[in-house]
Amino acid sequence: MPCRYQPRSLLELSEDAVASGLVGTCYEAHEMSHRDAAWTQSRTLAFTRHRVRPFWTASVPSPVRRRLLDKCMDRMADAIRDGHAISSAVGNVSLYLLHIMLDTDIRGLRVQLCCYYGCSHQTALFKLLATEAKGLVSLELARQTLFSLDAQLFHKVLLSTTNLKRLVLKNIASDKILKTIGQSCSQLEILDVSHSSQVTDNGIKDLLLQVEIKDKLNHFKRKKIQTTNKMSWWNVIRTLSRKIKVKTVSERSKINNLSFILEYCQQPTKLCSTLYMLNIANTSVTSHGILIALKSIPKLETLGEYCHIGKALELLDKSSIPPTKLQLTMANAFRTTSSRLQLLCNTCTKLNRLTITEPLHSPMMLSQLPKTLTFINLQNVPTDNAWLDGLYKFLSGPQSQNLCELFLKFRREEVLPTVDLNNFLPQLVNLETLSIDGVQSTFHSDCSNIVLKKLEKIQLSNIDNSNTLQQLLECTPSLKVLHVYVCLGLNSSNLIDILNTRETFPAKKFQKV
Repeated sequence: MPCRYQPRSLLELSEDAVASGLVGTCYEAHEMSHRDAAWTQSRTLAFTRHRVRPFWTASVPSPVRRRLLDKCMDRMADAIRDGHAISSAVGNVSLYLLHIMLDTDIRGLRVQLCCYYGCSHQTALFKLLATEAKGLVSLELARQTLFSLDAQLFHKVLLSTTNLKRLVLKNIASDKILKTIGQSCSQLEILDVSHSSQVTDNGIKDLLLQVEIKDKLNHFKRKKIQTTNKMSWWNVIRTLSRKIKVKTVSERSKINNLSFILEYCQQPTKLCSTLYMLNIANTSVTSHGILIALKSIPKLETLGEYCHIGKALELLDKSSIPPTKLQLTMANAFRTTSSRLQLLCNTCTKLNRLTITEPLHSPMMLSQLPKTLTFINLQNVPTDNAWLDGLYKFLSGPQSQNLCELFLKFRREEVLPTVDLNNFLPQLVNLETLSIDGVQSTFHSDCSNIVLKKLEKIQLSNIDNSNTLQQLLECTPSLKVLHVYVCLGLNSSNLIDILNTRETFPAKKFQKV
């Protein structure tokens, strides 16, 4: 159920025109380097960097240059997707674009990697980023097909971008890259490596844990010295005098062998103290890798689109005594059972955004959800009476008082079930967005007492009649967007009558239907 698109602003249209001309300039520079033997690629890139870039730097502020960069990258990505004849030159063209627009004052950058069988310009690109992108706070490298980065070159880029806080490597990350990130990034807050099949549990371990090999005997001696410092010297002498004994040869050999004992230590990397978002959806990471992340990142708020958190929480519950309380504020759960949902509620007490797909738990378990929820998305919800009654009870109870966004998508049935909006809408006083799909929405009783002052957006797949539509408009004075896919019995004259009823719904408050 898509919304209607509003016309773009004059500023956006102007930026699109400038971006189109800028892309054309980069293509001309690329063609000139191939057409004229005197203008080699290195000479052309140097010309754009030293002669063209100063004009753009002096004339266009860095936020505008960043938006222009994004628009130009989008245009080149569209050329690749559409199979345009010039798509093979996009790699070189992106280099010209970055030589023109990139400078140390750019804080965010998104680069569309081009070649399907390995980026032939990866070396030049990373060398440029290492020297010219030192001010980056956000870096996104995007690619539609499988691609592996050069870990050594990427390491140099990360070492130069010391203030990097957001890094997106969709479909191109690997275990080696994660190890490089763990060694180089100390202020990273957001990391997205989703859709990267080469990311495994070993990569998560290298990202979050650094291994140290220590001499266990020296560690034992330091520990003994620390304990003896707390004692008086007289007590130390007395204690040592009791322990002095003549050692046999075998005992001496045992003591000497202690010097060869090594200790394997694991400590969290520096980014564990700053990272709060880790998106590893659609990777090869298992529940054990998720368990490492939950244990190692104390401020972790979300795992992004990852939806198999139930098994990891079970492992965490078995390994932690007393039970661990997580800082997660957002969670996605797939085929959740009653026990796993209960564990999620007990462990993540600060949740404010929750998505449940294909719930296998009892509808009565919804009452266990925390009261902190402001966003809930239930996908593929059963349509039997028990589930509908449990859903009504939850939405009309105290757990849903703070809900601002509610999305319900029911299972497809041959006979469309009916949902009575009057059973839960009056209690959702803070609701701002409502979306219901897969059922027929109706009001079985009078709703004249319902006033939802904050509700601004409604999407309904099916409404039983035009009276329900009119009642819905009457109880939502702040409504801005209304999308109804099917409304039985509604025709043009009924719609005009509904919109022209000033006593119940002022026309000035209605913007779009």
